[in-house]
Amino acid sequence: MAVSENFTAKPAITHYELIGSGELDRRPVSLMQCRLETGRTHQIRVHMQHLGFALVGDYVYGKQHLVSVFSRQALQARRLGLVHPGTLEACEWIVPLADDFAQLIATAGIAEPEQV
Repeated sequence: MAVSENFTAKPAITHYELIGSGELDRRPVSLMQCRLETGRTHQIRVHMQHLGFALVGDYVYGKQHLVSVFSRQALQARRLGLVHPGTLEACEWIVPLADDFAQLIATAGIAEPEQV
């Protein structure tokens, strides 16, 4: 997958915000918050890599040099919302950070963000 300007490409819209910056293995890292308008395959990973914020632990689009620091994609949903297709009810779920993800950002010297 890649960011494309081709008129036949399907649109993919990601809103993002820098939450904090730190360092892992003497390399700069940032904690980003993304809000998706679309749901394309690999959307966050592709957009963040395109912007120069590739995910730690992402073998395909990310920072392979930091895979030894974090062995999975440093990506986690904190809040998920959708309109139920059958009932049209608005549904939302909010979860805390996974322990390994919280430890990763603490190791980078980034304060854990408040739940949104």
